[in-house]
Amino acid sequence: MKAVVLVCLFVASAMAAQDAWPFSAGVPGYVPTATPFDNPKTLTERTPTIPASPDCSVRPQTVVEIQRMRESASRIAQMIEAEVQIMNKRKSFVEQMTTYLNDRIRELNKVKSELAEETRWIEVSTNRIQELAEREKLVKMQDILACLNGDKAMLSSESTAQASTISALKSQSEAVQKRITEIKAKIEAAAEGKEAKGGGSGGASE
Repeated sequence: MKAVVLVCLFVASAMAAQDAWPFSAGVPGYVPTATPFDNPKTLTERTPTIPASPDCSVRPQTVVEIQRMRESASRIAQMIEAEVQIMNKRKSFVEQMTTYLNDRIRELNKVKSELAEETRWIEVSTNRIQELAEREKLVKMQDILACLNGDKAMLSSESTAQASTISALKSQSEAVQKRITEIKAKIEAAAEGKEAKGGGSGGASE
């Protein structure tokens, strides 16, 4: 465990030194502004060795906690991968269902269009039927009017004939009545003449 900590400290110090280095040797054309040795006092000083036992040792509880965290992170990563697979399956299912529903919606719209056309045709047919019924009534009424007009003309001609017949009969009856009167007058005159003749013979006999 101490060796691991030492390696970590060495790597961290190396990274810090690399970050603190003013330039990168791999960058071409870069000229540093400072001299390569800007700390001359440290050239002759001895470099201390790394202590075998660090001042701050890692506690066992920290190692256990880190391991537990790593296990939790690994389980979470596995759960995320499984959830990603499930989500991909759900996405594929949603895409398939969307395509299916779009197809059904297009079919529904087609059926609605055909239904609207049939509804329009039924409305037009109903109006035509009503028109034919009204035309039938009109034809019947025209026939009745023609018949009534014919009867009216016939009645007017008959009434004219009846009036002429009545007037002729009246004139004939008047003529007959006149002849009857004349005959009665002749009869009366004949009767009076007979009576006069009979009265004169009686007086002579006496």
